[in-house]
Amino acid sequence: MKSPRLWTLLGILILIASVIAIPPTAQAAALSGQVLGSTSVKLSWVAKCYPSSAPSECLGYVTEDYEVLRKTSASTSYWETIDSVNNPAIMEYEFIGLWPGTTYQFKIVEKAGCFWGCSLYLESNVITLTMPPDTDGDGVGDSEDLDDDGDGVQDASDAFPLNATEWIDTDADGIGNTRDPDDDGDGVADTDDGCPLLAGDYLDSDGDRVCDNLDTDDDGDLVLDGADAFPVNSAEWTDLDGDGTGNNGDLDRDGDGVENANDRFPEDSEEWTDFDGDGLGDNRDPPPPVISVTTLLVSSLLSVLVAGLTAGLLVFFRVQLSDWLRRRREDKDG
Repeated sequence: MKSPRLWTLLGILILIASVIAIPPTAQAAALSGQVLGSTSVKLSWVAKCYPSSAPSECLGYVTEDYEVLRKTSASTSYWETIDSVNNPAIMEYEFIGLWPGTTYQFKIVEKAGCFWGCSLYLESNVITLTMPPDTDGDGVGDSEDLDDDGDGVQDASDAFPLNATEWIDTDADGIGNTRDPDDDGDGVADTDDGCPLLAGDYLDSDGDRVCDNLDTDDDGDLVLDGADAFPVNSAEWTDLDGDGTGNNGDLDRDGDGVENANDRFPEDSEEWTDFDGDGLGDNRDPPPPVISVTTLLVSSLLSVLVAGLTAGLLVFFRVQLSDWLRRRREDKDG
């Protein structure tokens, strides 16, 4: 039989050991977390049994390291160990490489050991962090990204900041212009609308991408609409006689009843002939008077008579002169 003293000593040793290495009964210190971006988080905690702050229930236990765990679904019981922190003085962990838009749960397991080699594992509380989405996958979360969908139009000016194929909705009907068959909502399909972005104006007569309501030269003939008799007809711009047919297509431009081909003055309704070819129309430059046949015959006879008389007189004077000269010579000889 053992000595009563031995039993007493054994009891005292068991009591001392139980007091020195009593396992902590409380959960590890609270874990907190912060989302840093679309793919990273920062976890922070305070160790339960770290020597500098260990409570009385940790007597005999000292923090050795921490395990960082995560899982992507609250419905699963599987926890993935991300990493180990082997320095008990470090009580934070930054994780990079998470999936944007994914919700994660995190916890810390604090491992504490006693002086005779026993180990204790203390689990922190579980925190849930949701990563912000990264719509365009550029590595910048939508919360920090100025152009969430990466279409080159900043969110502030983008009617559809999360749709890379749309950015404008001219008629505010909720359908972006890329897919909207009637961008300006004027009831005219874009395929038939010369001005698909301007409601109430669907004509662009010259196809210069400036609607007629805003275009100063609708038909693009280089004659401004204010001076163009045919503002939507690029082949016509004047109508001299006001008959509704432009000069380029009018066979009688001046409307004087004489077609252009036979009109010496096709753009002057008061002139059409120029008898003497002096550039003045006959209405302003009358031609010489017309001589009748009788007058012409009489004139011709008079001309013949005058010519005959003139010739007769010449013969008469020539004969008289010859006769006078002959008598002079005879007088000298006699």
